[in-house]
Amino acid sequence: MKEIFESLADLVKVHQQMNDIAIQKTEVIKVNDIKGLQTVIQQETKLLKALQLAEGKRQKAVSAFLTDHPDFVKEGGEGSMNDLFSAIPQDYQKPLQTLYVGLLKEVDKLSAQNELNQQMIRDSLQFVNLSLDLLQPDQETFSYQNPHEKGQDRQLNYSAFDSRA
Repeated sequence: MKEIFESLADLVKVHQQMNDIAIQKTEVIKVNDIKGLQTVIQQETKLLKALQLAEGKRQKAVSAFLTDHPDFVKEGGEGSMNDLFSAIPQDYQKPLQTLYVGLLKEVDKLSAQNELNQQMIRDSLQFVNLSLDLLQPDQETFSYQNPHEKGQDRQLNYSAFDSRA
């Protein structure tokens, strides 16, 4: 039981750190700091590895506990938290439920923060694309073409910069 509690506590801790990193990422995106974003992403990558280790530890601990208590595992059960709640003694259910709810809250916060970050990056990319489109307008809208020359294909080479300026 101790390993299960420790692994859940580790998962909550890592998710809290991931939330802190996600908030840092939001601030870095707001100020358009590319180097800062790279640093935050490197920290995030390290935390993702720690998260994978913690989740593996939790899965191993839950599977080991449920192997010792096979009566509670449902047909085709993979050792989920629901299987665990039905198998643990009553004394452990309240603290385990508290840890589990805390973990779910952290996961929800992280998901919402990541969605915000994705939207901000998407908006930034749209702005960059719009700016590029304004700098390089379509050739058709750039100059007047005589309507009588429709059949002729005029290939004009336009640059975003006027060399005569």
